[in-house]
Amino acid sequence: MPPGYGQHQPVPPQLSQRQQMEQFINAPPEQLAAWYQQHDADRSGSINVREFNKVLRQAGLNYPDKFANSLINMVDNDCTGQLSMAEFTAAHGHLKRAWTVFQQSDADRSGILTLNELAPAVNALGIRLDMSPNGSFYNFAKSFDFDKSAKIGQFRFSPTHCAAGWAASMHRRWFDHEIGWRRLSCDG
Repeated sequence: MPPGYGQHQPVPPQLSQRQQMEQFINAPPEQLAAWYQQHDADRSGSINVREFNKVLRQAGLNYPDKFANSLINMVDNDCTGQLSMAEFTAAHGHLKRAWTVFQQSDADRSGILTLNELAPAVNALGIRLDMSPNGSFYNFAKSFDFDKSAKIGQFRFSPTHCAAGWAASMHRRWFDHEIGWRRLSCDG
C-alpha cells in the first residue's frame, strides 16, 4: 500500500464569516495589492463594481452590488465608476474604520449596536446628525433598521457609514466653499 493511501488527510478548518472579515480588515498593504490584482480580471488597472464585490465576498462581506457601488462612489475621486489601487485602499480604509468604530462602540460585546451605542458610533465616524427626537439621527437609524428592533449589527453598520460618507462626498463635489454651489460634475 502506498504511503498515505487510505489515511484521512485533515481538511483545513473553514474560517467563520467574522474571521474572514477580520482577516480582510487587518490585511497588510501587500495582501490588499494581491487581492486587487487577483480580481482585476481584465488587467485594466482598475476594478469595477462586480470585481470589487468579489473581493468583499471573499472577505465574508456579502453585500449587494448597490453597496459596493456606493462605496466605490464614496472614494472614486476621478469619477470613473471603478477603483484604482489607491481608491481600493481608500475603500478598504473606510471599511476598516467602520469595523473598528463598531467594535469600540459595542460596549456589551453583543455584536449589535443599540441606539444608545449607535449615536456615539456615528459621531466617532465624523457624522454629525441632529439628535432631537424627530431629528436626522433617528431618521437615519430607522433607514437601516429593517427589522424595527432599534439595533444595528456589524453587517449593517458598514453600509450606514458608507451612506453617510457617500452623502458627504457628494456634498464636497457639489459645493465649492470659495464660490458657492456649482453643478454636479465629476470633472470639475
